[in-house]
Amino acid sequence: MQEITQFQHTDETRANRAAGEIDKLFDIMSNSRRRAVFHYLKQGDRTAVEISEVSRQLAAWECEIEPEQVSYNDRHSIHTSLRQFHLPKMEEGGLVELNDQGTCVTLTEAANQMDIYVETVSEEEVPWSTYFLSLSAVLGIGIAAATLGVQPLALLPAQEWLVVESIAFAVSSLVFWSSQQEDLLGAGNAPPLFSEQ
Repeated sequence: MQEITQFQHTDETRANRAAGEIDKLFDIMSNSRRRAVFHYLKQGDRTAVEISEVSRQLAAWECEIEPEQVSYNDRHSIHTSLRQFHLPKMEEGGLVELNDQGTCVTLTEAANQMDIYVETVSEEEVPWSTYFLSLSAVLGIGIAAATLGVQPLALLPAQEWLVVESIAFAVSSLVFWSSQQEDLLGAGNAPPLFSEQ
């Protein structure tokens, strides 16, 4: 009995630790500049990047201009906030490492292996989970009705309903996958849900 109690306590401790790590990650990624830093460092095969380069790109995204058009003042204010606040918080969370001089930033190995998706659903949009549940219900009703001979759904035999179901799920899954790629930090040009600070 003692061993079981010990085992349960260890599982609870592990679960609490994992929940704490997720909370910390959500806290770090709650800021759009930190998401933008993560996004920029995940793009391509970047290793150590100068903070001035990162701040120039963030300023370009915020001002919706090309990096070459960024003024010193726009870049400088972002550079200061990155060095004094955002990068230390990301480093403390284990997402980035700064070099000894504090001039270059690199994603950690753990951060390189993370895929972070940023998605919101407005009141007018249907969440993907609701969409797939509704699709399952509608097609399930169609198959059941065709099997039971309910008209007009029985005009299409149950086997053909299964083909329709397969096609509907394949197309829906492809659209879902495509939309998820737009919400992946590190994919595309500007980070998803990037807002001016």
